[in-house]
Amino acid sequence: MPIPEFPEIPADAEAGTDVSEILGVRKWEVEERATTGGTVIGELPRTVPHTDETRVQAEPELIGEFAGLDYYISTKMDGSSHSIGADEEGFHVTGHNYEYKDDGSSDFYELVKARGYREKIEAFRAKEGLDSFIVQGEFCAPGIQQNRLKLKAPEWYVFTVIENGKRTGLNRMLEICSQLGFNSVPIEETGTDLPSKYPTVADLLERADGNYPNGGKKEGIVIRPVIPVYSKKLCTWLSMKVVSNKYLLKNDG
Repeated sequence: MPIPEFPEIPADAEAGTDVSEILGVRKWEVEERATTGGTVIGELPRTVPHTDETRVQAEPELIGEFAGLDYYISTKMDGSSHSIGADEEGFHVTGHNYEYKDDGSSDFYELVKARGYREKIEAFRAKEGLDSFIVQGEFCAPGIQQNRLKLKAPEWYVFTVIENGKRTGLNRMLEICSQLGFNSVPIEETGTDLPSKYPTVADLLERADGNYPNGGKKEGIVIRPVIPVYSKKLCTWLSMKVVSNKYLLKNDG
């Protein structure tokens, strides 16, 4: 904005002069606050995308975008999405919307420390020469949702790996999980040309039904191309979830 619009600033002020005090400008900082996931210290870092998945029930035309593609179906774990990663700004531990502080109040951060995930992430980033390396997964544990996996201890299931801002394919994700000792979400099925096998939402809803290994109703499935493909419809990488109607009925009841 033009300097004349600010009469508080001296006319002879040189370029680069700090005028924040003159104008009463204050730097805005995110207030630390406690949440069920831990103490929030900020929004998601720029290198950590949201983990939202579009429901096929809301966008049935997404089925057609899988035509001719190799695809895989993974189990949608019933927990809370959390991410870890390292970039030029440091190491990050986040939930769905915020970054968390290491102050003992985040159960997920405690798991990260107990298993040495930070050291693994930072060492892998250095070895591969990456500007940013982000791993995203579902944190499941007693006390989260209704613990439909019937876990006795916390666990984290990886569903996305991002190297330098690009989502890896299935094989690369599984390779990295193996190298770093991470559990991936269960891969239920791989195939080609999804619409030829599951042409309708009803077909996919039937496919989504089932139970977790220990008996709880499965939340559903997530479907992605084996090699990431950009979706113009979603304006991001092609991916969709199918939430089981039986799960919803059980959950509502």
